[in-house]
Amino acid sequence: NDLSTWVTRGPVEVRVGMKDPLRANPDVDQQVIIVKDDYDKDGALKSILRRQYASNAKNPGKVLIFAGESDECDSLQKKLRTALNGANIECLHGNKKQNEREKAMADFRSGECLMLIATNMAGRGLDVKDVQLVVNYDPPEDGQDYVHRIGRTARAGRKGTAITLLRKGPDG
Repeated sequence: NDLSTWVTRGPVEVRVGMKDPLRANPDVDQQVIIVKDDYDKDGALKSILRRQYASNAKNPGKVLIFAGESDECDSLQKKLRTALNGANIECLHGNKKQNEREKAMADFRSGECLMLIATNMAGRGLDVKDVQLVVNYDPPEDGQDYVHRIGRTARAGRKGTAITLLRKGPDG
């Protein structure tokens, strides 16, 4: 007999959370699109969004787009508003004032705004119904952030899609 067996009579293992924290929700259809450069990446994003909100789309729902930096969020918001005829698109990042962040979230939750562009700030703890699509415009730094980001869709037994845009070379 060793000391640990003697000290721990009838040990019980207790786990909090999932056994494998990097397991993605199986209800998320995960896709990757390889792009040549930033121009190609913008074009791919616009194509994805036009397809999502095509007139024959059954239930386009909401779209959450993750960008790497606050400036990228603001830039994407401008580009997409122009490309999508002034669509109501909100931004959520740390450089916004608290009341701006709250309004963006309220509009996204209510469905007044169907697209939210965010940094990793929205990757965890964000519970919004009917997010049909998550787009990783900029890939996350690690696997855990990826799993949390794509977990914003396919909630409560529903199906969802996550598309990650990767540039040849820099992103892997």
